[in-house]
Amino acid sequence: MAWATLSDRMLVTAIGTFGQAVTYIRSAVEYPIAKAIFDKNHTAVDPNTGAVISSNTPTLKVRLADLPSGTWAAGDTVIISGVTYKAIDRQADSEGAAMLVLHKV
Repeated sequence: MAWATLSDRMLVTAIGTFGQAVTYIRSAVEYPIAKAIFDKNHTAVDPNTGAVISSNTPTLKVRLADLPSGTWAAGDTVIISGVTYKAIDRQADSEGAAMLVLHKV
């Protein structure tokens, strides 16, 4: 079995276990995503120094295949548990997933 297939299966399992319902909005059109992993207080660390380089930034881990057109677009918004966030950046991996960096609207 190919690595990409194994990686996607792992992501589907993680999202199924830890994810929550999300509504993804692009150009005023709502796209319900079954689930994605929301982290209200994500903290990033510099791998070279161990120093915190950003903190308390909400993020959303998604499968790119679950997004409209399979990709993120600047200005997209998401609704999670009734709270609206704007996607301001994304950190894609090489396995078909991305972590969207969010800002509460």
